[in-house]
Amino acid sequence: MYEVALEYDMSKAYQSISTGVLERHVRRIVWRWCDPSLPWESLAYNVITFGERIAGLVLELVKGLAAQLGESIDIEVCHQIRSRTYVDDGAGGGSREAVEHLRGTLVDGKYNGTLAQILALVDLNLKVMVASGYTDPQSL
Repeated sequence: MYEVALEYDMSKAYQSISTGVLERHVRRIVWRWCDPSLPWESLAYNVITFGERIAGLVLELVKGLAAQLGESIDIEVCHQIRSRTYVDDGAGGGSREAVEHLRGTLVDGKYNGTLAQILALVDLNLKVMVASGYTDPQSL
């Protein structure tokens, strides 16, 4: 239970996770653009994609890594990342002051609070953050 609840959503969480050369070869696609006269092309992903069986696990591991790396920034936010997120959504909170520190402000389309700082350590970004009591129509 928190004095102020905070809901947030990570932007393109799966596609934000880069993969290495080995993973690229494991998920290779052979294609010829629906034209049998064209030669086959070999394509591969450089990021995790929605729908891959392992995508959920990889996202959980990346969020855990963010929480581990960010402990020196804000231990409570790291706890919330570990225990109060589901896929790319989060539900946390705290006192009004704690939530404002966690949320920060929106600058050039990006949040600058401690949550955004910690997620940025693993290249995850926040799409939206809304706290209870907010009345701003754009945020809602």
